[in-house]
Order: sequence, then structure tokens, then C-alpha cells
Amino acid sequence: MTTAAPIPVVICGARAETAKSVIAGLAPEYEVIHVILSTSVGVAALPSILSCADPSAENSELEPILGSHNYSAPPFAIIAGGGHDDSSVASMQASVRDHKVQVPWLRHDPSKPAPPVGPEYGKHVVKRVRECLEQLLAKSPTELDEVRGKVVWY
Repeated sequence: MTTAAPIPVVICGARAETAKSVIAGLAPEYEVIHVILSTSVGVAALPSILSCADPSAENSELEPILGSHNYSAPPFAIIAGGGHDDSSVASMQASVRDHKVQVPWLRHDPSKPAPPVGPEYGKHVVKRVRECLEQLLAKSPTELDEVRGKVVWY
């Protein structure tokens, strides 16, 4: 019996502790290949990541603290947590707007109730992100093309 390879994703978050919880909660079906903890790093690193290249090869300051660092395939999605506001996400999106690889941008929906930041928050985020990813994976290729490069709220 063969096991499907995990689906690569990128996390953009504000807190390493929450990112660790999300990484653990998404495994084994999803592989967090890179964790971005600031907008400036996201702007600099995302073009390389979408090109299946290690962003730290050109700039050692872009070495991720967290993530598998497996850049053999582009991410299926970029997941932005609640620590990234409209301006932050727009800046990161602009850095890859003209890139040949376009992926959905999953964003935390602040209108949905969530526990305070802490261990339960990470579990809550994982549940919502998994549901959103599963909905995207269920789409036809044409339907998926319609959300590439666009925000999908979770």
C-alpha cells in the first residue's frame, strides 16, 4: 500500500509557538515547507518558494526557523494567520502577483469566533485550515484555477 505524499503549504504567522502547533496539527497530510513570521521576509522569500528554490540560498536572512525546507514542489496554498492584516497580505501577494505559479491565499476570517491566543487557538486554526484545504482539494481543476492568486477565507 502506498501512502500519498503530503501536500506542501506555506504558513505566514506572527507567532512561532502557534506555527509549531499548526505544523503538528496539519501533519501528516500536509507538509509545512516554510514558515514566514514577518511581512518583509514573506515579500523576499515567496518568489523563490513558488519557484521551488530555497530562498536562503540567495539571502541567509531568509532561512526559516520552522518548516521542512523541502522546496521540491511549489506549495498548494499560502496560509496567513490572524497576525497578518490586509496590508501585510497585500504586500506579500504583490511580491508574487506576476509569478507564473499562482496559489490560493488562505486567510483567517476575524468575523468567526476564536479562542484567545494560546494552545487552544492553534488547535482551532488547524481545524479551520484543514476544512478550507479539503474544500479546495475537492474542487475541479477549473474551479481551483478561479481561486489561484486570490484570498479564500477560513
